[in-house]
Amino acid sequence: MTDNGASGHAFLAGGGELANLIQAFEWTQTPLGSIETWSPILRTSVSIALRSPVPIVMLWGEQGIMLYNDAYSGFAGARHPQLLGSPVLQGWPEVADFNDHVMKVVFGSGETLAFRDQELSLYRSGRPDQAFMNLDYSPIIDESGTPVAVIAIVVETTAKVAAEAWLASERDRMRQMFEQAPGFMALLDGPEHVFDLTNAAYMQLIGHRNVIGMPVRKALPEIEGQGFFELLDGVYSTGQPFVGRGLTAYIQRSPGAAREERFLDLIYQPVRDPSGKVVGIFVEGADVTEGIVAREDLRASKEQFELFAEAMPNHVWTADADGMLDWFNSRVFEYSGLSFAALDGAGWSSMVHPDDMTAAAERWSESLGTGKAYETEFRLRRHDGTYRWHLARAVGLPDAQGRVGRWIGTNTDIDDQKKISQQLLESEARLSLAIGAGQLAVWDYDIAGGRVSSSAALNRLFGFPADVDPSPEDYFSRYAPGEAERLAQVGRDTMLSGGSELEAEVRVLWPDATEKWLLIRAQLSDAGRRAIGVVIDTTERKQAEQELAQNELRFRMSQQAAGIASLELDIATGTVIGSDHFWEIWGLPKLERVNIGLLENLVLPEFGEVRSTQQTREAGTAVHSVEYRIRRPDNGQIRWLSRHIEFLHDETGKPIKMFGIMQDITDRQEAQARQELLTHELEHRIKNILAMVSAIASQTLRNTDLETAAANFSERLAAVSTAHDVMARTRWTSAGLSEVVGSAMSPFPKDQISISGPDVALTPKKALTLALAVNELGTNAMKYGAFSQDTGMVQIDWELRDSEQGYELVWTWRESGGPSVTAPARRGFGRFLVERVFAADFGGTVVVDYQAGGVVCTLVAPMPELSQHGKVA
Repeated sequence: MTDNGASGHAFLAGGGELANLIQAFEWTQTPLGSIETWSPILRTSVSIALRSPVPIVMLWGEQGIMLYNDAYSGFAGARHPQLLGSPVLQGWPEVADFNDHVMKVVFGSGETLAFRDQELSLYRSGRPDQAFMNLDYSPIIDESGTPVAVIAIVVETTAKVAAEAWLASERDRMRQMFEQAPGFMALLDGPEHVFDLTNAAYMQLIGHRNVIGMPVRKALPEIEGQGFFELLDGVYSTGQPFVGRGLTAYIQRSPGAAREERFLDLIYQPVRDPSGKVVGIFVEGADVTEGIVAREDLRASKEQFELFAEAMPNHVWTADADGMLDWFNSRVFEYSGLSFAALDGAGWSSMVHPDDMTAAAERWSESLGTGKAYETEFRLRRHDGTYRWHLARAVGLPDAQGRVGRWIGTNTDIDDQKKISQQLLESEARLSLAIGAGQLAVWDYDIAGGRVSSSAALNRLFGFPADVDPSPEDYFSRYAPGEAERLAQVGRDTMLSGGSELEAEVRVLWPDATEKWLLIRAQLSDAGRRAIGVVIDTTERKQAEQELAQNELRFRMSQQAAGIASLELDIATGTVIGSDHFWEIWGLPKLERVNIGLLENLVLPEFGEVRSTQQTREAGTAVHSVEYRIRRPDNGQIRWLSRHIEFLHDETGKPIKMFGIMQDITDRQEAQARQELLTHELEHRIKNILAMVSAIASQTLRNTDLETAAANFSERLAAVSTAHDVMARTRWTSAGLSEVVGSAMSPFPKDQISISGPDVALTPKKALTLALAVNELGTNAMKYGAFSQDTGMVQIDWELRDSEQGYELVWTWRESGGPSVTAPARRGFGRFLVERVFAADFGGTVVVDYQAGGVVCTLVAPMPELSQHGKVA
């Protein structure tokens, strides 16, 4: 029961529970002595403190004997009532140094002290309790002016400090959300539109100028006259928000630079105070320049395609995914004499010869169903009613989902080639008739005697007068250079093979430069000492064949160029002419022609023996189909190219031109390489797993009892399994760099590993490669490096650095405290994985340094995508 009256001593009356405790306390055991002997100033001070609702404690005398009120007893917690009458340094031993300082300053010097939100660790409930409080200390002065005690007012602020910390964290979180918002944001204050806040996207838009605290007209003077200042004034004065889409703004994005055209989606939202008055404007928007430019590029690309198609002599057309034709170049209208309305959709079929329609429609339907290239021959009716043969070819253009969304096709007039082929057949028929009718030259060559039985027909074929009798040497002199030797070799080969029939076609040059092609057929007899045969003039057929071969070669290459890049190389001069797509895949601006040396310099050195050379081109021995890698000069990218060539020969058989087609096959090669890598990695990983389990078992069983070793061994095997599960997941989903490294390192000794660096989201390809590289390095460290000794350490850290392309990742594996290491004598698959695959998949470089103190592996890789998509690599 509380006696507020504290009977017996009037100064304690109304003092609450502490008054009763003070009344009952045995003060004679303290320096204060019996309560009946207390001085008036002590009684008065106690009386004042007891009646105060604020926690007050008095530290009396040099020992600081504690006297306090009910409010302070609540603050003291479980330390009450033991604190009453005890010296302060003993009552609060955990803060004895703090209270000793207070006694020296306030009691010893008569000064005052004040602390705000002072943090102290107090044992108020049997365990340390971090508390914050406002403390005010003043001396109590006696009649002589000497300090006799210290009075302290204690107000606990722990709840307030926690609330303020929470509010601060919330402000930071909101500020971070504002800062990291993908769109640009700014807060403008007052009628002058003074910048109060901007986020990173806004700073990037304006070139990272320091505009905080500046009016918008002063901060962004270059947009004067573009209407934006007036829009801000209107929103501020009317309180009506403004929304704009695709607005053009000319902004100076770096000091001294010219103004840059940007396209913006923009919102000006008025900010009001509690009374509803507009006090500022919130600016939010997005830079949509890339999207608008992309749409414009698409439009320009369409115009460029149509311009190119209009320049082509072929019929060029396009069709939608359902096969309905929806665009034609002028050649189609000029040839057919029909309007667009008559040809649109399925109307083009009216041009096709009725006999060819069924086959053409079936092939078109097959291509629409499979997405494969369309190719057929049919006759098309010309505006004058004449039908001419055409080769139709079309390729599908895939959309974003990989399905054919459009078709581009050409119709090439091959009527003349058809006629040439027919003429060739007719010529061969006439030749057969001529031979059957005896229109040929017969000859008898006595090889041993060196005599030829000449005839007028034979002389006529070799360019001699009909009445002369040429010698074998005379006939041989009419052969083109090298032909006599070739014919003799054919004879020797026939004899060596045991044959008796000889046939060869040779080129003959008359004195007046007339060129003739003669087919020589002979029957060898008398052990090769005599030959009897015929000579047929095949000049007309040979010329027709050469013309047909050249036309067919050009035709085939032009058709392949409809979907693939084409080239033509003059072997003598080294001059290359290419299609538009040819320059694109080589990363060069469109040129009229270029020397082959420029292209050869772009081929990576390791493919020098694969590509053609001047020697192999002149000899006609260059490999027809090859694949090699180049470095594009426009962006530095490494690309795989596939090249197929065919030679055009002159009349002597010498290669004079090289026609070819090319295709960028980088995606196909990368997919194939990745498949091979996974196959090799599967084999290698099985070996590594066995080596790792063996190393873990060896280390686990070292210097320990069997039961403990078994438990540790099971835990480490479980960690290996967990790491492989995470690695498998990263093939198909993005994963944080920290998660990939941490999971890959989980099988290894945790107390020997240090990992640090900002979290960066990796694509599945990069995450898998990183996990494989870390696992490889860790396995080698377990076998030979830092993990093979208890004193070894592995430190893994990384950072993002600014570079010209955006961000650059620097990732380092560093071993120390292990055995001395040296570079391995052989390069195995594991080293290939770390040095080549790791670097290639990150598009950077990897250096493995076998330092004496431990292996150091460093990856430096550009991460340009971070500047576009946030921290996702």
